[in-house]
Amino acid sequence: MRRPSQGQGVMAIKFSCPSCNKALAVKEDLAGKQGRCPNCKQVIVIPSGQATGIGGRSTVTDAVSKPAKKPTAERKTSNGSKVDLESLAAEVLVEKKQEAAAEPQTVTFTCPWCDSEVTYSAELAGKQAPCTNPECRRIIKIPALQKTEPRDWRKPEQSTLPSGARRDDALLDGAWGSQQASGASRQALIEAKVIKEEREPITVRGWILRGAAAASLVLVLVAAVYFVLSYRSAVREATAWALAQSGLGDAAEQEGKVWLHIGLAEYALRADRRNDSGYSLALYHAHQASNLVAAMPPESLGRSLALAELLALQQHALEKPAPDSQTQRERDEWAGLFGETLNLLPASPARWAVLRSLARHQTHQPAAPTEFSPDHLRNYLRLAFRPIPAAKAQPDGENAKSPSSGGEAVENDPVEQINAMAVLAQEMIRAGQIDAVQPWIKELRTLYKPDHSLPVELVALLTALNQPELEAVKEGEPVHVGRFLGLVRSGRAGEAERYLNEHLQQSTTSLKLSAILDAADVLGPEHGEVASRLLREAARILQGYAISDLAWERYRLLVLTAQIEGLDAAEPEVPRYLEEPDATYVRAALVKLRCEATPAAPPSLTQDLQSVGNANDAQARWAMGAARCRAKVDPDEALTWAKSLASVRLRGCAGAGLLLGLQDRGGR
Repeated sequence: MRRPSQGQGVMAIKFSCPSCNKALAVKEDLAGKQGRCPNCKQVIVIPSGQATGIGGRSTVTDAVSKPAKKPTAERKTSNGSKVDLESLAAEVLVEKKQEAAAEPQTVTFTCPWCDSEVTYSAELAGKQAPCTNPECRRIIKIPALQKTEPRDWRKPEQSTLPSGARRDDALLDGAWGSQQASGASRQALIEAKVIKEEREPITVRGWILRGAAAASLVLVLVAAVYFVLSYRSAVREATAWALAQSGLGDAAEQEGKVWLHIGLAEYALRADRRNDSGYSLALYHAHQASNLVAAMPPESLGRSLALAELLALQQHALEKPAPDSQTQRERDEWAGLFGETLNLLPASPARWAVLRSLARHQTHQPAAPTEFSPDHLRNYLRLAFRPIPAAKAQPDGENAKSPSSGGEAVENDPVEQINAMAVLAQEMIRAGQIDAVQPWIKELRTLYKPDHSLPVELVALLTALNQPELEAVKEGEPVHVGRFLGLVRSGRAGEAERYLNEHLQQSTTSLKLSAILDAADVLGPEHGEVASRLLREAARILQGYAISDLAWERYRLLVLTAQIEGLDAAEPEVPRYLEEPDATYVRAALVKLRCEATPAAPPSLTQDLQSVGNANDAQARWAMGAARCRAKVDPDEALTWAKSLASVRLRGCAGAGLLLGLQDRGGR
């Protein structure tokens, strides 16, 4: 475009927009036409007023003549009016001012600590404030507002180069090339451990998810281990049960079978196992064991030990709360069997030792809902030890002749019944149940008659309570023994020892021997010195008897020695005091004591068994006890050893012991 020559003026019309009062200036050629105000965009009519020059001079008074009017491009419309194309183009090319975008009033984003969506006022943009989540309330930084400007059509967003033109692409971080890098990349610095990689903090939700995943994994592992262990235990138990059942074998062969039935009865009682018809297997095996015990020699050591085990089992069955599957008929059957087994106890020192063990267990049990109390046991003793026929004593103190010799009539002597109830009463006193015993004492005094045999245990009971002695009692060894036992059971060990040395020093009778062993049993390791001296006195008395005599007393001496002085003191003395098979019963008892003393180190099962193939009752008892003890620590070794035994009967007894050991191991 040419500049106007000097002397010429560019004429323009100046006016104000009637809508927004914006001062406007347009060319003189547009006078009388319509157009849009560049400020308010309203359609206005350009006035045809006097034009002024750009230099400020009036066009009327200007001496310079007007320039020649430039022809304008015009086009006629269909109705004949003219349209100025140049004016229309000027309107289109006028830059339109964009309205400012409304500023946002709030800022919304996610809290980096708790993943909650939070909203703040725009005034806090770029500042720090606590999280609005009441469970978080941590200080966080509020992001700044992002200003969104209108797109400028004059600034393209992308390169407008032709598609084939070369572009200067940015080099990738760490990429190979000929261009020299100006510095190390951030990734390279992180790998070189020059700077630490920043990690996002773990949110509370993240910790909860991680904890839940870890807990689920632990539960899965625990469940898997429990399943594997349960499966292995079930396989062992099934194998041991089959092994025990195979030991029952031929019904005609009874040797060693009594202990197998006792072991299976105890296992079935603890597991409440039943046959296909629902009958208790424990009751079945208890009946079988009772029948076998009745067929054993009355004075044999094996019979006394089997009766002790069988009575303890039946007592446990009566004390145990009846399961849902146990009927009243079965409970009555247990009670009847207990009474029948009591009647099998021989009239010997073994009877009082077994009764004392039952009474001690009964009176020292913690309080529990049970239908078997000391009163129930007393009633059983009354029925089991009824008065027996005895010759009535003559006035001069000499016994009358028996009825067969034409002497005076025979009446019932309740001495066994009195002694049995006195034993129970003494154990109740040791358990602190003195008030409950007082009515019993009156009853026992009424039962005693001066012309009957002297009840030694009643004398001991009265001495323990410091009560007056029985009437018309003659001084003698039974009285001295009763007083000695009463002093021991009332806790006066020193006084009892002095009384023994004063009144029974020279005696070597079996009555004194039994009393000494009972006293050592009561004193135990708590009074080790006194108990050891009593055991030495018992050993001195036994030296006057043949090794085949007094097997029960010899057995008790060795077991008490192991309990009071230690297993090492008792084991070498076994061959000296007992012959086979009674010696094996002692070894079985010592195995049990060793297992109780050192549960983590039971006795080895590789010891020499010269006569295992004979499978007598004593070896059956030993095999069952050894397997039970070992199964508590290493059931797999016990099972392997049980299978390796030569005798089928011994394998069965070892299987029964293994079943009991697995129950002990599982706390059942």
